[in-house]
Amino acid sequence: MSRTVIVVAALTMLVMTTPAVGQFVGPGTSKPVDVKSILAHPVDDTWVTLRGHLLQKVGRDKYTFGDKTGQIRVDVDDKYFPNGVTITPTTHIQISGEVDVEHYRSPEIDVKNIVVLPEGEATPPRPGGFQAK
Repeated sequence: MSRTVIVVAALTMLVMTTPAVGQFVGPGTSKPVDVKSILAHPVDDTWVTLRGHLLQKVGRDKYTFGDKTGQIRVDVDDKYFPNGVTITPTTHIQISGEVDVEHYRSPEIDVKNIVVLPEGEATPPRPGGFQAK
């Protein structure tokens, strides 16, 4: 009986001390894409991840986001900006969110997450134009 108690106690301790970190990878998860591919084939409510720069504010929660392939309007609520971090047009970021397609305007991204990336990974495109490769 005591051997069973020791085994159960050991297994319980093992389960409780193992970190619970996981991630799903498979259908339905997003991979980083680029602005050009989203604009070429926008699919409403598709979850996307993009790397680039917020180039300028164009409305209350609206910004122009750009990567080396183009620019797209993004909708970012203040609560999704990282606390204590200033984001400028030169700050390299990764955004994740849903593509929002409406008939009366061009597609935009409804951003739900912003991550500031290490410096020096990319240079920002110029507002209003595309960066040459």
